[in-house]
Amino acid sequence: MRPLVLLGVVLAVALMGSLLLLTAGKEEAKPWPALEELSLFISPDNGTKTARFEVCGLKILGKGKFFKAGEELWLPIKDIEDLPEDLKKDYSEPARGKASFTPSSDGYVFSIVVLPTEGYGTADISVVLQENQTLTAFGTPAHVSMREVSARGKRYVVYFTEVVMVGKNNATLVIICGGDKEQVLNKAKQKHEQIYGKHTS
Repeated sequence: MRPLVLLGVVLAVALMGSLLLLTAGKEEAKPWPALEELSLFISPDNGTKTARFEVCGLKILGKGKFFKAGEELWLPIKDIEDLPEDLKKDYSEPARGKASFTPSSDGYVFSIVVLPTEGYGTADISVVLQENQTLTAFGTPAHVSMREVSARGKRYVVYFTEVVMVGKNNATLVIICGGDKEQVLNKAKQKHEQIYGKHTS
């Protein structure tokens, strides 16, 4: 499933995985101890270099690319240098690596991948900025993703979701995460209201 957002278009690919099974004798994963957020400003000025971020023990890899009107739009994910080889192969396939539309104008796309991929929910997010197309608001966040991470010598369960605001040829992507699913969702809803109110005032 790929929700699309034009100037941006936001493509969020969902994983159909399940919760990891805990084996006998293995320490049970604890909830991540804090509510955190990562704010990414996206514009063509980001260029095409691989970017690396970390929040709540999640490793986030990002990369941008420029495209021309009328050409097939392949997401830059498959070209991320640090991406595991199995994921590079997956994103080299059209079903996962190519956008489901043909851009009508020149533009810029920035994609991120959330690691590890085991768990459920969003696998990657792409923001597509097309010239002369602006969308100013999105629906209230309603879904939360889950990952199990290793950090600080312990294992944690992390829930996360994203909030997006796009402007004229730029966008802000905010990832909100923590160990409590409801807290994460409520914080995302609050952030959405703040962004929407500020952007439309």
